[in-house]
Amino acid sequence: MYEGLASMINLSADALANSPMALIGTPERCAAELRRRANEWRVAQFIFSFQLGMDENLMRRLREEVIPAI
Repeated sequence: MYEGLASMINLSADALANSPMALIGTPERCAAELRRRANEWRVAQFIFSFQLGMDENLMRRLREEVIPAI
């Protein structure tokens, strides 16, 4: 899952998968990871940035499927 994106930004797939700057996966997996980060790191806010361009469908899914599940 991480290989294609990792090669685009000159990282290994493992480095990208373990990076706190990346959030890749199904809406359920992303919500679970954000909940984990909020609890473990005591994070109160998240800022989302789409480095590969603005994708309206991706933003809609984030708004409708991920954020409500956090």
